[in-house]
Order: sequence, then C-alpha cells, then structure tokens
Amino acid sequence: MISIKDTINISALNHLYSELDQQNAASRLDLSMGLNLKFNTFSAFVCFIQFIFTWKRKANAGSIILQKRAVTYLDVEKTVREHTGFVISVVGWKNGIFDADGNDLKPHFKKANAILLKLFQESKWTKSSYRAAVLFPAIDHVPPEQGLFDLFYIHSRSTNTYNLAPESAYELLTLNLIESTTENNEALKVYYSKIAGELKGVLFELFENTHKFARKSSSGDSLTPGLRGVYSKLFNFEYKRLRNFTDNSPALERYFSEIHLRNPESITGFRNVSFLEISVFDSGSGIVRVYKKKELIGKSIDDIPIGDEFTYLIEALKKNNTSHKGILGKESRGVGLYRMMEIVSKANGFLRIRTGRLDLFRNFLSVPFYEPRNDTFNYSLFNWDSQSVIATQLQDVSGTSISIIMPCINPR
Repeated sequence: MISIKDTINISALNHLYSELDQQNAASRLDLSMGLNLKFNTFSAFVCFIQFIFTWKRKANAGSIILQKRAVTYLDVEKTVREHTGFVISVVGWKNGIFDADGNDLKPHFKKANAILLKLFQESKWTKSSYRAAVLFPAIDHVPPEQGLFDLFYIHSRSTNTYNLAPESAYELLTLNLIESTTENNEALKVYYSKIAGELKGVLFELFENTHKFARKSSSGDSLTPGLRGVYSKLFNFEYKRLRNFTDNSPALERYFSEIHLRNPESITGFRNVSFLEISVFDSGSGIVRVYKKKELIGKSIDDIPIGDEFTYLIEALKKNNTSHKGILGKESRGVGLYRMMEIVSKANGFLRIRTGRLDLFRNFLSVPFYEPRNDTFNYSLFNWDSQSVIATQLQDVSGTSISIIMPCINPR
C-alpha cells in the first residue's frame, strides 16, 4: 500500500512516484489517503491527478482507502465538493473506495458526485467551485451526455454527436473561470476580465489539444477511465510567505522575485503576490508517445534515451509540426502550444509541462518567446529541479499536465 500525506506538493509527489516504482508488481497495490488533502502550491492538483492515473494504469492497482474510520456521507460530500473526492472516485471506481474499517463508500460517492455533476450539467460553475478553485472536467469513459459538458462541446441533436465547440464559444468558459476564481476579489476580477481574450485563446488551444490527442491511447485504444479538463485557481498571498506556495522551487522563487521587483505596486498591495493558475490535464499517452507514435510501436518510452524524448517534445511544440491530420487530410498546427507560448510570454507568465519522464518549465520574464522564430532556442524548456536545458530523467507518468501562471501585473 502507498500512503499519501495530507499536504500535496511536487516534492511529495516525486517521493510517491519513487515509492510506486519500488512496489512489487505481483502484489495488489492499494492507495491510502486522508479526506482533507491540501494543494497549496502551483500545479499541485493536476500533478496529483496524473499520479492517481499513473497508479491506476498499473496492472496491480487495487482500491482507494480513505484513512478514517466510519466515514460518513458528509465526509464524502465535502471531499467531492473540494474536487479531490470527485477525481479519485472517477479514477478508482472500478476497484472500490473504502474507509479504514473496510466499509464500501461507493453509495456515498455516487450520491455526492450526482450533485456535483448536476451543477456541471446545468453550467452552475460558480456553485461548483471551491475556495477560489474551479474544475471543468470532460469524462471520456461514460456516455457523452453524462461526461461532456456544453462549455467544451456542442451536441448535434440531429446526428446525436458531440463536436468540439469553436474558439468563440470558449468565451463563456473564460468568463465562468474568472467569475469562479475571483468571486470574492472584485479588483482581481476586473483585472483578469480585461485579458479575457488572451485567456480564451490559451484555454482553447490547450483543451483542443486534449480533444485531438488524449481521448484515446497513442495506439488508438479507448482509455478507461479517461479524464481531461481545465483546472484554475487564484493565488493571493503575502510575499513574505512565498516559500509556502512554491515548495522551495528555485524556478518559481526566481520568477516571483522578478515579478516583485518589476511590479512593486501590485493591485492587492506592496507585500502581496497575486496570480491565476490555469492548468489543462489529460489521462492520455503523453505528448512524445503521440508525436512519435510510429517510431514507438512495440516499444516502451524507456527504450529511447531521455535526451531524445526531450528533443521530440521540443519538436512537437514547434509551429506546424504535427502528428495529426486536419480537415481533408491537410496538416493542422502542431501539438497546439505555439500560440499558447505567444500569449503567456506577452503576459510575462510562467509555463510548466509534466509529461512522460520530463518535468519542464519556462519563465517568460527571463526567456521571452519571439513570435517570428521557429528555431529550437525559441522553444527552450528547462528542467524543473536543475533549471538546465539538459534533460533529467524522472519517473514516467500517465497523461500530460500543462500549467501556466498569468500574473497580476501593474493594473491601473
């Protein structure tokens, strides 16, 4: 059994991946966790989702055990409202969810999830949010009328098909995201509403990417369970407490130091740091497995050198590089990150990508993105821990998470 502590950050998740790799593949592997998990650091929640899927894809994955005796419906309702319970139940449903006494918690989760799903289906996103965080999911292993919501998809009643909504429709998603995360902070709501067009572009590019590449495995097989989505959270804290929110990451600390030096008069006061996290995640095969699927037929990702995986990822980001055929067989744009990098760079933002064996970032304050250039340097990414452009091999993860920081800078 692997036990998850209540405070979730990137360091804790890396430790859990090491534990996962060391487990006996022949033994049933249960996952144990508390009811009150805390995600105080940038990108922690979506990276937690990746870990849950990485565990679930193991052949010996067992049940989810909640570390409390006699868990009640109210306990379950709370963790579902916090989004954590919803995610773990979607992923772990088949093999069961139990409390410390061995009681089956599926009836409680079924009832609590139904309430949250009803809010999703009725587009009551502000009500579905929790403490300045909101989750917009797409569930691929259930009937589309249950798992695909109208912020992302348009239902054609004549053909009973669900098609990805055009970019113009993502204005509603953007407005709901801003409203849900800034509900109790009017000044930040006004600030992010002014850049709603840029946020819409980022959301469309990233979610379209999951639609094209992450609904099935790189070999075309259905993924059960399969979950994609957008997660956003507003961070607003005193600068002196920075390390509580960065997990002592040198990359983040340097970025926020630069933000602080350039923008001493933030909207919420000299001593505050304010930013919006926008993360898009999926449970697919990962960027490199999709981009190089022909070369990887019959192979594991571990069969290629980590330096090659790093190179392939950079190639996949470049404009017009693609593994996907568009309409009428014409080449569509690449993995979909070219425009996102333009937008985030102009906003002086920050990017993090966790996929395959790579954990990479880019601080666009230090290394801006130059629109006309399509060379490798313009797509440079750096290792999360070492801050080097030389690839560092980590444990292989399921899916991809792409997290960006849109900072609040010198509003007037």
